[in-house]
Amino acid sequence: TLSVMLIVSMTNPESGDNTRIARLQSFLGVLVTIFLMWLTSTNRRAVPWHTVASGMFMQYIIALFVLRSSFGFNIFKYISVKIAAFLDYSHFGLEFLISNSYDHTLFAPSVFPAIIFFCSFVSIVYYFGGMQYIIAKMAWFMMFAMDVSGAEAVVAAASPFIGQGENALLVRPFVEHMTKSELHAIMTAGFSTIAGSVLLFYISITGNGAAILTSCIMSIPASLLLSKMRYPESDVPMTKGSVRIVEHGEKEANFLHAAGNGAATGIQLVLLIGATLIAIVALFTVANDIYGNLFSIVGLYNTIHPARPDGTYDQVTIQFTLSYLFFPIAWLVGIPISQARDAGEVMATKMVVNEFVAYLSLGKTPSIPQNSRAFNLMVFALCGFANISSIGIQLGCLGAIAPTRKADLATLVVSAMLVGTVATFLTAAVAGTL
Repeated sequence: TLSVMLIVSMTNPESGDNTRIARLQSFLGVLVTIFLMWLTSTNRRAVPWHTVASGMFMQYIIALFVLRSSFGFNIFKYISVKIAAFLDYSHFGLEFLISNSYDHTLFAPSVFPAIIFFCSFVSIVYYFGGMQYIIAKMAWFMMFAMDVSGAEAVVAAASPFIGQGENALLVRPFVEHMTKSELHAIMTAGFSTIAGSVLLFYISITGNGAAILTSCIMSIPASLLLSKMRYPESDVPMTKGSVRIVEHGEKEANFLHAAGNGAATGIQLVLLIGATLIAIVALFTVANDIYGNLFSIVGLYNTIHPARPDGTYDQVTIQFTLSYLFFPIAWLVGIPISQARDAGEVMATKMVVNEFVAYLSLGKTPSIPQNSRAFNLMVFALCGFANISSIGIQLGCLGAIAPTRKADLATLVVSAMLVGTVATFLTAAVAGTL
């Protein structure tokens, strides 16, 4: 797979800032990612290289089909446009409640109605058995192609549709009996992708729905291959060789009942997201003010951020400091060195706050213009729920499903979050080789 990646990278014609040197930069990022994941593995001898090879191959084929085929790109672009248009129907419900003069650029009225609408729609599809059928087919393919357990395959396949937390409900009876490697894998799958309910917001910010959708699909094999490198299987999973999707909750009386239950779930999700964003953003702003004032006290502002002509200067922030940690990571993804520091700051924002704020920051970063190579790769690199606040969400959801495994979950969750972050970086690097 790596040989094919290198050959295709070198033979494809150059266009703009997508040069062969830039592609080699991303290829180096792929190699470094695989090596570092092997180096930090809990059991290097047990790393399943078949899973790694098949996962890399699947990732690359998806990227090649979308990014180097006008047919594939047009298909994914068409799907993303239709998804965005479908989720946009939620605004009719909001306009009925308030008015059609609200600001469509605001986060809450743009995202929250879409989440409620999407949850209601998914619940109806569940009622008729459509979602179970789609996820089961994807899970069977993932299980045999990558040699993972049925439960891992189901959760990974479901993650881009329903997101972290809820994805594990599909295999709820098995979570208590999962091996540590399986627990690590299902958490990583949740961290490494986003849910369909927030697609509209990300597409509206980036203007690149094809990249968002491609990243979600590519992150399925990426999460499994990296998780199995970091925490290889040492036991025999209960669902090895079989795929079973469990109905969660009481069966609805009809599709209207299902729609109502889905809307209720959406409200809970909206409240959780809203409350988390208010708390995290406010607390992070306080932390940044305290951090910046420390530099002001010792008089280091002008040394770090040179003063503007009017005598003012930018405040030193936590994400600015962390940007130097993410600088080499951004470069290895394939971002030009002149833009890597700013890209690293956006990556740091995603890690310590969340991807919502990071995508907004990306759109406001003047050194990374839209449609540039750096911008497109950052769309891939940010497309996941891996951040500090999501740790609490995963622990809360999985801890409620499997109370006896709370200690194991707490031990594994930080590793899973970091691997989920690396999975999005690997996805971006693979895209960068093309």
